[in-house]
Amino acid sequence: MTKRQYRRRKNKKSVFGIAVVTAILVFAVFVLMFRLRQNALRHVPEDKYVSLPFETNDYDMDNLVWNDQYVSYEDENYTSRFGIDVSSHNGTIDWKRVKDAGVEFVFIRAGYRGNSQGKLHVDSQFENNYRGAKENGIDVGVYFFSQAVNEEEAWEEVELVAGLLEGKEVDLPVVFDMEESGEGDKGRVKPISRDDKTRIAVTWLEAISQKGYKPMIYNSTSLFDHLFSIGFLQNYDFWIAQYYHKPTYQYRFRVWQYTNEGVIDGISKNVDLNLMFVKKTD
Repeated sequence: MTKRQYRRRKNKKSVFGIAVVTAILVFAVFVLMFRLRQNALRHVPEDKYVSLPFETNDYDMDNLVWNDQYVSYEDENYTSRFGIDVSSHNGTIDWKRVKDAGVEFVFIRAGYRGNSQGKLHVDSQFENNYRGAKENGIDVGVYFFSQAVNEEEAWEEVELVAGLLEGKEVDLPVVFDMEESGEGDKGRVKPISRDDKTRIAVTWLEAISQKGYKPMIYNSTSLFDHLFSIGFLQNYDFWIAQYYHKPTYQYRFRVWQYTNEGVIDGISKNVDLNLMFVKKTD
């Protein structure tokens, strides 16, 4: 090999090396700019993290009327609607029969985050349930089972839900459902402080609001105060779970899940039953 050939080969290697380094730098800058833009978009104003005075509800539970497993409510200010909530655990559903059984609304699980590894999952029956409910004239809301351990993961969950809902009509709120799932201390959210859980909840609810959906938070009456500082959640609708003949929760709420042992034609397994309190218009 002549010296000229050697220099040419060496120069080619140098040019190639410079090109590779340049490409890596450009890619790194692109990733950094993308993350900065993403972080700018994923912003919840600090004035949303404010504790407000508790609002009490003005329902008179003496106005509840039971008919076997069905319950209704009526007074001069409110009426009610009967509904269910479902996930893949309820199997394949015959939505026409569900409609004929008197179901007016449904909250459908869009997905969930695993309580150990934290992997995101889409509910395997979400599309079928959404399509079946809408085709049969049942109003639809959705919920997501969260195991987010920080605000970034809350945004990830919201992005997943928003992607699933793109192009779909949603009649009811999109619901944040966080529970301390998992045995012993193995659940992802169990070690997190109540303040951190509250901040994650507010982030999630504000993020879904920014996506154009009405936010709502779900939990049992016994766990709301345990998991969250609920003064910070007074801007949002509450969906409470209390398996009792009447709700005793004194604060404002919109939906009451009153049993997980409902029997509805068209659903082969027991299902959660819910009562929605609807304010009458003037």
